[in-house]
Amino acid sequence: MGLHTHFCKSKKLYIELDNLLTKIGQYEDGEISLSKEELKTIFDEVEKIIISNKIQKYHNTFRSRKRDGGGLYIVPNELYSKEEGMEYINNPENKITFEYDDSKELLEEFWNEYPNGLIYFA
Repeated sequence: MGLHTHFCKSKKLYIELDNLLTKIGQYEDGEISLSKEELKTIFDEVEKIIISNKIQKYHNTFRSRKRDGGGLYIVPNELYSKEEGMEYINNPENKITFEYDDSKELLEEFWNEYPNGLIYFA
């Protein structure tokens, strides 16, 4: 089947989300302390970013089936540009499967509409 692909409108928001999730992890690991109010603010911001940055229209437009000898997927964490994304999907070594007949056109549309966007695998 392959790893899911998720599409974001903004690299900046994606990185901000990653930083907030890191902070939550540090709190849960006891590395930092946060008040209940600070924690609530962080969780509220996480929810806001997820809702505003995710684009469901393009979800799973393609998947990568590339695995190592042990069966683990080998993919980049993120694709940061149209050039990087198109190079990745056109490389036969990445074992890309397309979910729709017009998947490549949808990818072009995504990058044209969201040039500061990002694709990540999960």
